[in-house]
Amino acid sequence: MPHDFTTYISDEELWEYIDGGLGQQRRLQIAKILAEDATEALRAEAMRLENERLRSAAQATVVEPVPDQMASILHEKRDQIRKQRQSQSAARRGGFTAAIVICAFAAGVVGGWLSSELGTSENEDLNRILPSIAAANSYYTVHTELAYNLNPMQQTQIAEMAKKMFGRRLGPPILDLKGFEFTGARFVPASKTQLSIYRYESAADGALTVTFWAVKEDTEPVRLYRAEDGLQLHVRAISDLAFAVSGSGSPTLLDQMAELIYAQTRDAL
Repeated sequence: MPHDFTTYISDEELWEYIDGGLGQQRRLQIAKILAEDATEALRAEAMRLENERLRSAAQATVVEPVPDQMASILHEKRDQIRKQRQSQSAARRGGFTAAIVICAFAAGVVGGWLSSELGTSENEDLNRILPSIAAANSYYTVHTELAYNLNPMQQTQIAEMAKKMFGRRLGPPILDLKGFEFTGARFVPASKTQLSIYRYESAADGALTVTFWAVKEDTEPVRLYRAEDGLQLHVRAISDLAFAVSGSGSPTLLDQMAELIYAQTRDAL
């Protein structure tokens, strides 16, 4: 049954409203709902406070400014993501459960679901590594591991699963992202999370495979995101502890990295 949008506000719309988005007519409708419905007003205030907290956290963890080229890409990704969210909301309203998520995170090392945002306190490393990656226009098979309070047995299990799925790991991480925790639909600063991006032997020349590991924090359905550049993501369960989210295509690694760190700078842009 369709929602009555004179009394209903989706989470996506409320985030957009708080961020200053949506059209004028819809903003007026939402403002009216918030003025008349105390419960919705409290929900909006909680989201606003969370948004401010995340914004402050993102600004506090930026070591150096994001390069102009990266900032431009991130702005484009932000616009793409907003369009995808609008399409996703429309599909759900029509009774279709869309399988879409923003290309960043989701599926878990110690049980996982797909989400959309991650963060890093290693922005200095990003600034250092991205120009050389862009200059080389390299294509890699990458595997992303998010270790979340794993005991040694779980760490070994994840490493073995990754080896079976992706082949031999090539060298040390090309990037370590540390100090973020998954909360709701976002990654926020914390001390107990480490994310490492590794190169793996590619199964096919020129093919890019990206796998995201994340923590299962709630029972939201897994959602997938099809990027406009043709990168297709899909999810599969590989055990009762983990899902693998993979994609194949041939975008530059710079573009892939832009999507990976999109949420890290989202609130700072």
